[in-house]
Amino acid sequence: MSEYLHGYDQGEFHRLVEQAEFLGPEIFQQIDLNFSKHLLEPGCGAGAQTRFLAMKAPSAQILSFDRAEEPISFAQNWLKNTDASLQSRIQFLASEATALQKDYADTFDACYICWMLEHVSDPVQLLKDIKPLLQKNACILITEVQNDTLRFFPECPLTMRAWEAICEHQLTIGGDPYVGNKCASYLAEAGFSNIKVLP
Repeated sequence: MSEYLHGYDQGEFHRLVEQAEFLGPEIFQQIDLNFSKHLLEPGCGAGAQTRFLAMKAPSAQILSFDRAEEPISFAQNWLKNTDASLQSRIQFLASEATALQKDYADTFDACYICWMLEHVSDPVQLLKDIKPLLQKNACILITEVQNDTLRFFPECPLTMRAWEAICEHQLTIGGDPYVGNKCASYLAEAGFSNIKVLP
């Protein structure tokens, strides 16, 4: 696992929530999880996307997990202060995927990953670790970054240099800001099939 690019302070947790509120409607526009009864959310961080998942999968029990305890604590605190119907449907855990395999093998009919593989040094292995948690015909949905698609007109050379420096730094700490166009190959290598890619 790579180092997490953004850190775990309180400001970062609030940034994630603001980002989700701003981008969530666009991201989840193409996602239909009405069929799901048991939904898995790996790399949930502070639970910012979990709020949207709960709306997109209204009948699902949701297990959201992250390897770091700091964001899970933030997510649990949010959940504790939200309405009871969500509290009964969502569980946040600090865990690795492999640690869940004993208790949750073949449990989930859907899995949603958002902006997590960009922070993982071995995405294929992570997808392989998640696969035993999923039912045979489960659906896995991934939303990821493709940072080299950012362009400006008129051009903004200083902004682009800063952006490229951030991307380079992410690569040096084991992440991948260009993971988006690799997801289909990673899924195939991890043993998934019927793969579709949407921009």
